[in-house]
Amino acid sequence: ENGTLSVSGTFADPGVMDAHTVRVRWGDGSADTTLTLAPGVFEFSAQHVYRDDVPGATAVDEYLLEIVVTDETDTGPAWTAPIVVNNVAPIFDAFDLSAGAVNEGELLRVTGMVRDPGTLDAVTLTIAWGDGSGLEFRTLAADRRFAIEHRYATAGRFILAVVATDVIRSEVQDLKK
Repeated sequence: ENGTLSVSGTFADPGVMDAHTVRVRWGDGSADTTLTLAPGVFEFSAQHVYRDDVPGATAVDEYLLEIVVTDETDTGPAWTAPIVVNNVAPIFDAFDLSAGAVNEGELLRVTGMVRDPGTLDAVTLTIAWGDGSGLEFRTLAADRRFAIEHRYATAGRFILAVVATDVIRSEVQDLKK
């Protein structure tokens, strides 16, 4: 996801003085790329960024790439190939605690940022504070930064776990308090 695919090719045409049009249909719902080639040019190249795998609960999605070459009088056969786009797990770019230990009744502040190459993915944090208070869920804004506070009502040693997910993949940060 968010990777660039480069395609290139050559073709033959007995009409050596024909101009050609190459249409590349990327298969992901984006606009086709149309290349206009001058007479005598029989090679082409194009690039496309697959912004995301298909939103849904799959780790891998497949698109059908189609390339068609035409001249003024004829359309050549379509060349097709499957394109596989993999979902990539988000990762923590930054993760900080306001303190390594807090006293009973004090706030612990967790801040950080999550990076996900899938720019169209919604990223959700699941936080287990470790003190029996239940799970907390936060959907991150587009900048994917977070600042979350929690008050520990009782004394003890707790394990804090924070998981960032985008659809089906996750990155875990486990920290001891």
